[in-house]
Amino acid sequence: MNEKIKIITIIILIVCFFFLSNVFGAFSSLNKYVSGTPDKHCSLDSDCILKDTTCGYCDCGDTVNEDWDVFCPFRNPPARVKCSVCASPGYNFDIKCVNNQCEKVWKNNT
Repeated sequence: MNEKIKIITIIILIVCFFFLSNVFGAFSSLNKYVSGTPDKHCSLDSDCILKDTTCGYCDCGDTVNEDWDVFCPFRNPPARVKCSVCASPGYNFDIKCVNNQCEKVWKNNT
């Protein structure tokens, strides 16, 4: 009985370690080995989309080609507690294809 409790405790600690590692972006370095750098190549504005580009907990995303995907060993929870508010596409910036590269074109909101 005592041995089972030790094994369960170790498993819980390992799961917590991986969860906390993901929260602090420890796995974001794996992206470059799996997905490479974000593909920003485009021909039209419709080729570009806002996506998370790292596995970081507070990643607000970047403009990338719609066909590019990031690899995250663990998905981030939808609620980003204690993160700064992300800028909003359409309100703070537009997603455009500029010189065949996806970019955020910031608006002057006064």
